[in-house]
Amino acid sequence: MSALQKLNFGETLALVNKIATGLFKTIGLKRGDVVGFYLPNCLPYILIEGAVEATGLILFQLNPTYQSDQLARLLNKGKPSLIVTTTPLLSNIRNFNKEIKVLLVDVPSHDIDHHNYSFHKIRDTEIDMGLLNYVRKQIQPNDLMYYGCTSGSTGDPKICTYTNKQFVANMLEIKYSFPTVPQLEKIILTFVPFFTTTGHILIGTMFIQGFKHIYTNKFNPEKLFEMIEKEKVNNISCAPSAILALINHPSRGKYDLSSLKEALIGGSVASNKFLEEIKSIFNLEYISSAYGMTEGCSVIYNIPSKSTGIPTGPAKHFEVRVVDRETREVVDVGFPGELEYRSEIMMKEYLDNQEANTQAFTEDRWFKSGDEAVMEADGFLKITGRIKEMIIRGGHNIWPNEIIDIMNQHPKIQETAVIGIPDKFQGESVVAFIIIKPGCQFNNLEKELREYSKDKLVPYSIPTYYFDLPVFPRNSAGKVYLPKLKEMVDDLIEKRFKKIEEMNTDKPITEQGKELAKLWSRWFDVPVNTISRSSNFFEMGGDSLVGVQTAALIKKYIENIPFNFLNTHQTLGQIEDFISNPEKSTKIDDQLIKDFQRVKSTPAKEIFGEINTTKNKKNRRSVAVTGATGYLGVYVVNELSKKSEINKIYCIGRSSNLSELKSKMQSMMRKVNIRMSDKIEFVIGDVTKTNCGINSNTLEKIKMECNVIIHCAAIVNWNMTHEQLKDANVKGVINAMKIAGQSMSFVYISSFGAALKKNETLSDKIPNESFGYIQTKWLSEHYVRRGKEIGIKSTIIRPCYIIADSKTGVCNTNDFFYKFMRQCVKYRMAPSGVLLNLTPVDKVAIGIVNYMYSHKIINLIPAKQTSTDDLFKIYNNIYRQSIQLLNKEEWLQQFLKKTQNDIEALSIVPSLVVLHENYEFTSDFLNGKNDFLNFEKKDINVNFIKLQNCGYFTNGTCKNLFERSIC
Repeated sequence: MSALQKLNFGETLALVNKIATGLFKTIGLKRGDVVGFYLPNCLPYILIEGAVEATGLILFQLNPTYQSDQLARLLNKGKPSLIVTTTPLLSNIRNFNKEIKVLLVDVPSHDIDHHNYSFHKIRDTEIDMGLLNYVRKQIQPNDLMYYGCTSGSTGDPKICTYTNKQFVANMLEIKYSFPTVPQLEKIILTFVPFFTTTGHILIGTMFIQGFKHIYTNKFNPEKLFEMIEKEKVNNISCAPSAILALINHPSRGKYDLSSLKEALIGGSVASNKFLEEIKSIFNLEYISSAYGMTEGCSVIYNIPSKSTGIPTGPAKHFEVRVVDRETREVVDVGFPGELEYRSEIMMKEYLDNQEANTQAFTEDRWFKSGDEAVMEADGFLKITGRIKEMIIRGGHNIWPNEIIDIMNQHPKIQETAVIGIPDKFQGESVVAFIIIKPGCQFNNLEKELREYSKDKLVPYSIPTYYFDLPVFPRNSAGKVYLPKLKEMVDDLIEKRFKKIEEMNTDKPITEQGKELAKLWSRWFDVPVNTISRSSNFFEMGGDSLVGVQTAALIKKYIENIPFNFLNTHQTLGQIEDFISNPEKSTKIDDQLIKDFQRVKSTPAKEIFGEINTTKNKKNRRSVAVTGATGYLGVYVVNELSKKSEINKIYCIGRSSNLSELKSKMQSMMRKVNIRMSDKIEFVIGDVTKTNCGINSNTLEKIKMECNVIIHCAAIVNWNMTHEQLKDANVKGVINAMKIAGQSMSFVYISSFGAALKKNETLSDKIPNESFGYIQTKWLSEHYVRRGKEIGIKSTIIRPCYIIADSKTGVCNTNDFFYKFMRQCVKYRMAPSGVLLNLTPVDKVAIGIVNYMYSHKIINLIPAKQTSTDDLFKIYNNIYRQSIQLLNKEEWLQQFLKKTQNDIEALSIVPSLVVLHENYEFTSDFLNGKNDFLNFEKKDINVNFIKLQNCGYFTNGTCKNLFERSIC
């Protein structure tokens, strides 16, 4: 197709009939034979397709980029009688099959001895209408007509089979995806690969619908612009990557593209913002994003841009639903789940693949797409990503599409791809690949994009690595081929580290520092020469496990160091200096002192600035909860939903989008058998930001409607410092208090660790030796006290150790208490005489909701402590075990000796300080009315049974239990 060739429908039909006759009479095909198409876009492809599909043969698409091995596997599955190809590709076939008949589109004559036939000769065959009419009369609606290969992004492609009824119906229904230009006036520019299902459908619309088509053999933006201008093209269909290339091409402005009226964006679902941008740039009358799959054959769901005024919805003859991935029940509008569809005109089944068919279809033939989707109230469908491509980082679900949408908005970025790679500490790290727009450049790509991402993505979604590539590897459908990116990433990371090594001019200066650098290199999985004196333990991903190893190394040189040493000496340089001279080493405790001096000395009006003074006392029947999707937050929301006087609960949570926030809450509630209340309204927010990151319209509603705001949001991390946590845990409190202002009550969920005097008062003594988390709680309580000076009515509630739900036994297995329990069971010994203030999470929530208007400080402590003796006696009785009880000192000595090489056990060592002394707190507010908070024997039984049934004590799995997340 190097030169433009024009054919009318009469000429096309004549050629199709000639070729069809030749296929039967010269090559010897018979009805039901399979014909493989293994060639790039060209005119013979179109003509032979028409001949095959009109004479009872089965068309079998094959990607011309397949090499011999993959081609051989597919041909063994599809069993074609003939393959249509070009001379350059012939050897890929003959490498494994010398006998199969081949129709070559670029040779002048037959070579029958070698089973090679010439398209040019077949094209000149005299038409035998008697034969063709006889063959065509035998064709039945349920005869197989087409084999379509999936993209094969995770392995060998599967072969989808379609009957005449299914495939032809899709060709007929495609017209509903282009509703504006009259059928006989359509001029469609087709540049998608013909070997894709989309390519076949578009070719089919020419034969079945009579659309005028302009075909090209490859994607060349400049050539496409020329053809649009010359042929007055009014319709195009393409993938997002192709339209981005057209939009950003420097020559676009040179051509008259005003004839374009319609566009269909396929390959992946495009956001409405992206659709509107395309519509505006090309001045289109209609644009739609089309959701489809090879298994669906064509368009499954049409999503026109909202400005067109045309409603979204399933394609004709399709049913679509979104279901919960675990229960397979249909989810409510606005909630995420797996997209399923069903239709009489979708594929029949995968060819000879019963296992895949069983996995893909439900009993009533709903097809499981594998795509995570959200159906909004207006019918707009949002695909957040392939379920298999979802990245799990530190317990958070991250959808690559969310990051891609944000990155593609950067003025210098043309296209983005995102993958997850294994990470020793977080589970997975996020890697972003970008293609830079022509004429643009970054001075420091990683630094600039990290800064750009910071205000647009939640922290856990910000990529760890950024790389720019000239082009992306793509699969047969033109989609980014993620497995290839995963192959490339190790080499790119290695080069990145090499560059950092070359620029590292601040390496450790002492032998002890070099030894520590080697330790961190091994645990953090980074080259040792990239570690400098400014390398920060926590920024590198440090946790309690690596902290134990680091502390052990330091103790080789300095025997007595405080348990929170790494909170005050975070960088390798600070640790080096401490080992060299403990008396003069730099500490960072000074910041806590400065922060406390500020809260004590700064006028309250200056601390808080403008606060909420909205007056609307009569209609306040709502409550706002920050951190609503956290472990405690879910239970607080559940208790609030039981109150008849409360009409609405604003659940504020940190998330990249509303659907993910709903998904978090849905997942958490499901695990504890709590139903989602219709009182809940979800709000995306970030307490570290002004107005808690809540959009202005929702914020005004909260200010007008709420009686109280319960502040549960916090980062619970016993290894991070006050400085690292204060944005979330202190600034967040101030921001939430400003929203409460003088118009509603403010409830601060603190911690009994902040009760330095063990009673319900505040202490001015700075807790230097406490964990950073407790320091932030203590400091926040002082801000809450200062808020009262300007009319903020506040309640401080200090829960104790929050443990399992008393009714279900569901618990947070990331908490120290459960890690401690597991180690005691594992090593068959436990410390005796340890008393702990343990309170079931559901009971804590009851206390918070019941006392949220008290405007007091409340130590939410149980009437009786739980002893380790009772705990392990109950465990021994239930499971007929013999966990040995030792005195605390003996147990600790034996535990440290036995767990020297146990990574999991070592991770709890820094937290064992809580066992050293038994803390006794008082609560004048509850004054003997705190029995309801006790962790009773029946509660313990329920908790142990849940843990045992989930395999927590045996293999460490914790299915149906919580894990800590930042909320």
